[in-house]
Amino acid sequence: MQPNVQNNGYVFDKLKQALAENNSLIERLNIANATLNSRDREIEVLHHMLTEANEMRSHCENKLKELEYLQQQLNEMKRLVYR
Repeated sequence: MQPNVQNNGYVFDKLKQALAENNSLIERLNIANATLNSRDREIEVLHHMLTEANEMRSHCENKLKELEYLQQQLNEMKRLVYR
C-alpha cells in the first residue's frame, strides 16, 4: 500500500498552520504577561503612595489636634488675664 502523498501534504499544512497559530498565541500571552507585570508595578507604586498619604494625613490630624489644644489653652489664659 502506497502512502497518500496528497493527504500527507494536507496534514503537514494543517500542522504548520497549527504551529503558527500556537506561536502567535504564545506571543500574545507574552505581551499580556508583560502588560500585567507593568500594571502590577504601577499598583505597587500607587499602594506605596497611598500608604504615604495616609501617614501624612494621620500626622496632620495629630498636629491639628495639638494646635487645637494649644488654642484652647491660649484662650483659657486670655480669659484668666482679662478677667
